Amino acid sequence: MAQRDGLTQWFHGLAKQPEDALIKLASPQNIAQLQTHVALNTPDYPLPSLLSPSEFAQAVVGFRRSESAWNKATMAAIIQADGLFKAGSTAKAAALLEAFAASCPWTPFKEAALNQATHYDT
Repeated sequence: MAQRDGLTQWFHGLAKQPEDALIKLASPQNIAQLQTHVALNTPDYPLPSLLSPSEFAQAVVGFRRSESAWNKATMAAIIQADGLFKAGSTAKAAALLEAFAASCPWTPFKEAALNQATHYDT
């Protein structure tokens, strides 16, 4: 997890760059790091082994957009599950998060949902 955390910090710094700057940053080292970051976070959806500078920039922008959307979806699922839990539907709360995790391509968000579901299991 430490490797994933370090790469996430690197990626977030990279993703703040405008697309034209990302094209200039498409070095073999940065492409390899992005591929590693993607493989650790979405192992079922790896990047191609070869990326042009333009493809690298598009991958950074798209991956950051996906990360943001799935982060919001994770928080929404946790909030919905918490509401179910507070209403006394602990099994439904856990099932909701387990179903979300099964559909989520992002390892850290899947882990967060499953971790939260363990707090609802009876």
